[in-house]
Amino acid sequence: MTKRIFGAIFFAVLSLAACSKTDDNDKGTNATVPTPVAVDLGLSVKWASFNLGASAPEEYGDYYAWGEIKTKNSYSFLTYKFGTESTGPLSKYNSASILDLEDDAAHILLGGNWRMPTISEWEELRSNCEWSLNESRNGYKVTGGNGNSIFLPLAGFRSETYLLKAGEAGLYWSSTSFERATKDEPWNAWFEHLYPDDDIYAIMEDYAMRCYGMTIRPVIK
Repeated sequence: MTKRIFGAIFFAVLSLAACSKTDDNDKGTNATVPTPVAVDLGLSVKWASFNLGASAPEEYGDYYAWGEIKTKNSYSFLTYKFGTESTGPLSKYNSASILDLEDDAAHILLGGNWRMPTISEWEELRSNCEWSLNESRNGYKVTGGNGNSIFLPLAGFRSETYLLKAGEAGLYWSSTSFERATKDEPWNAWFEHLYPDDDIYAIMEDYAMRCYGMTIRPVIK
């Protein structure tokens, strides 16, 4: 299992500035979002054909803080549903945990059995599929052993009001809370990090502060 503490390196540099603004306008629950096709890659779950809030594989879709079901104009601790830098996160996710379905944007917005993937399901996708970078499309084609494929765009992430690393990196939330949250870094969750600029860690699991806005690729049984 490949891990890299990207949250402790890059996100830490942004933590003071990126998680301090107070201006935020709730953009709503995104009650109507396009429903993707469930693509069978021969794995334990089927993967959506595009990101949550998108309508085509190349589109970035919407950005969500971990555990939130609404998009926002600004992503910071002070606008985060589960606590602030001074008060800490809501106690329900202070220890190793999977998001409740009521806090799972994919489940709430798509309905049925759609949900966010766990970090273990991201690992399964990473380890059992062929990944090929398509530089002209700014993303990865992921092909299962059965020949079916999905496309993951490098959609970047949102911090405060800024969209960062779009076209350069893909940051996709999992539903898994960072297991050492209670004593080490209490505001983190796991995500899948696609970072083709880095020759060593091109595709890996990583963790970052939950207040950042990242994309979601839903899964379904």
